[in-house]
Amino acid sequence: MEITDIPSQIARAFKYSLRSKTSFLLSLLAAGLVLGVSFDLLYGFGYRRVFNTKDAHYGPTFWSSLLFVALVLPVASGLYSILRARAQTRPFQPGRYGIAIAPFEVFSLDPDTLGTSSKLQALDTVMNQFFTAANGIINQENWAQSFEFRFLPPNIRIHNTQEAVAQRTSLGATLIIWGEVIQQSYSPLRIVFHLLGTELDLTMQGPLDPFTPIPFLKFCALSAAAFSHRANGEHQRARELFLLARSPASELDKQANTNTNVAIIDGCVSKLDDAMKKDVAT
Repeated sequence: MEITDIPSQIARAFKYSLRSKTSFLLSLLAAGLVLGVSFDLLYGFGYRRVFNTKDAHYGPTFWSSLLFVALVLPVASGLYSILRARAQTRPFQPGRYGIAIAPFEVFSLDPDTLGTSSKLQALDTVMNQFFTAANGIINQENWAQSFEFRFLPPNIRIHNTQEAVAQRTSLGATLIIWGEVIQQSYSPLRIVFHLLGTELDLTMQGPLDPFTPIPFLKFCALSAAAFSHRANGEHQRARELFLLARSPASELDKQANTNTNVAIIDGCVSKLDDAMKKDVAT
């Protein structure tokens, strides 16, 4: 690692240190130590080169600068990480369909990756990049303006449906996504998606492909939003969203050579039509 890589490495360390208070404090201490030693080396080297002396002079300027670099910068970076994590866990605004994405658990069966933290962190970053790309594709849809994708901080870990329900409720999210990334030797990354929403609990797994899961994500996002409106008795809005979900449902059926998803959507629309007729009658 070069000196120019130190800031990015420290930022990454703070990102992953938020998983516990102990790891955060250790990262804060390690960051101060690394920055302090690096500054001392750079100062000594620069002083001797500029003033052409054998030994560097350590005066008030050095000590005040060292205090700023080794203490103020790490503390400021740590506080920023904490505030950013809190912002990521704030409830979604009313009227927005929140899609919360929890950090994926990373597993590797590749001997070259086991025990290599940088490679494991790289695998963790893969899912952020995937959902960023997916969000960019989905945002091309007119209906996507009402949806908000948000990555949850690393300290939010979901291991089962009960934890997902609690987290979705606290965020006021329409849909929450979590899962696992599995790496094997000489094989594509295998991804397991878990998606939970109102009346929606689905799992999808397969090799990582930036395009194949897009119709599935569209279908789940629209269906979850429609189910939430239906649960609140807002039948007309639920019907509109179900009709929008019919297009990605058709794409999924073409991939699987079935008519299952379209049939589900049509069934939901039919029930809503009946409910709306009853509303008019009463």
